[in-house]
Amino acid sequence: MHAHLLPAFLRPAVVLAAVLAGACAAEFDGDDSASLGDSFYGDDTAPPDTGRDSGSEETPPEWRRLSAEVLVEDGSAVADESSLQVALLGPEAEGFPEVCSGTWAVASLTAEPAPDDAVLAWWQVVPGPQEGDCKDGALPASFQFGIGVLHPDVAALLAAQGWTGASEVLYGAYVRLPDPAQLWTFGYAWTREGVDAGTPASTTPPLPDGAWQVVPVYLLPA
Repeated sequence: MHAHLLPAFLRPAVVLAAVLAGACAAEFDGDDSASLGDSFYGDDTAPPDTGRDSGSEETPPEWRRLSAEVLVEDGSAVADESSLQVALLGPEAEGFPEVCSGTWAVASLTAEPAPDDAVLAWWQVVPGPQEGDCKDGALPASFQFGIGVLHPDVAALLAAQGWTGASEVLYGAYVRLPDPAQLWTFGYAWTREGVDAGTPASTTPPLPDGAWQVVPVYLLPA
């Protein structure tokens, strides 16, 4: 299974365990990485403009861009104050045209044991109603998602983009979709309070409370 960084980077992506050859994804211990946007804050976390026209529902989706907002209070995720943002993209050969996009409410966020020591909080996610133009199936009926330690390759690339100290305050974003059932690290996560205060990122549970913004760096298979 292949995966890619967001358009404009077009580099191999990352999943958990062994490095695969060529353009295939490397599992969580890493292959290549890149950053997204010029700021930690929300105004600059949209994917870069590729300069190409959007696709249509007739374009077969091959890639999924996932971002999220998760509120954590008293150590627990609050489903009705959280949301998921997804865009389905077409083939790389066509310039990753956008097939559809939408924002999903979250019906439930159930805490589960972390799949890896690097993951500080891990939830079973059941998406709720969608606001957008995607058809059914843009998101699985349920999947697993979490926040943990920032992947070192992502930290290195953020530093190369001038985000010095990123690994000190940012966290990593992780997901396991039903097909393929692999653990992917796909971006970074942060809270405004943590970044503004320069609070060092924790490497052990529990995940700090806050309004978490999850920003994608990698495209996931659709």
